[in-house]
Amino acid sequence: AEKSEAHAPRRKARGFFINVEGKGNAMLGLKRGGVALAPHEEAWKAEAARTVELLRKLLGASAAGAEHVGSTAVRGIEAKPIIDIAVAARSLEEIKSKAALLGRYGFIFKGEDVPGSFFS
Repeated sequence: AEKSEAHAPRRKARGFFINVEGKGNAMLGLKRGGVALAPHEEAWKAEAARTVELLRKLLGASAAGAEHVGSTAVRGIEAKPIIDIAVAARSLEEIKSKAALLGRYGFIFKGEDVPGSFFS
């Protein structure tokens, strides 16, 4: 019998961030090195939810959780139009081993050019 998540052993999780720059009706993304604020768009919430769900499916038990964070997650404020997703990793090595799989879905492994940030 499988254990439910409520009874699963707790393991320490290390977090990392994923930035989502998409193509759609909402303003999303900036030129590299660019800084600009945009009025809040409700579409950011939906795009973040789709991305979180996809990450949960792709990462499975390797991820302890994934959440929409940052200024685009705060309704009503201007924000840089880049959706940030924080992922708590049970094992960073497990997540890194899924780089090719994540790449097939548009996530780009960057190495650690920003401490704690590996994918965009």
